[in-house]
Amino acid sequence: MVVNKTASIDNNSIENFFHSYIAQQCPYEGGIAVYTARSLLRIINDSIEYYDDIVCLQAGYYRFYSHQNETKPEIRVIPNPASDIVDIYTLI
Repeated sequence: MVVNKTASIDNNSIENFFHSYIAQQCPYEGGIAVYTARSLLRIINDSIEYYDDIVCLQAGYYRFYSHQNETKPEIRVIPNPASDIVDIYTLI
C-alpha cells in the first residue's frame, strides 16, 4: 500500500486490506476468522478463488484421505433363493 502525504486513507480500504489478508490464509491456521473474512469479501467481489490445498501445504498442514475408515454396507440374504423363510443380515 502506497500512501502519499497529501492522500488520505479511508477506513474501508484498510478494512478491505486486512480482510483480504486474512481471507488468503489457510483455514486450519486462521480458523473461523478466515471464513468470516471470505464471506465479507464475497459481498464486494464474488469472483475470488481460494486455493486452500496449496496454501495449507505451504503452511505445513497436510490432509490425506484415508480409505481405511471407509466401510461398505453389506446385506446377506440366506438362503438365496428362498422358499418360505429368509434370514437377512446387515453390516453397516
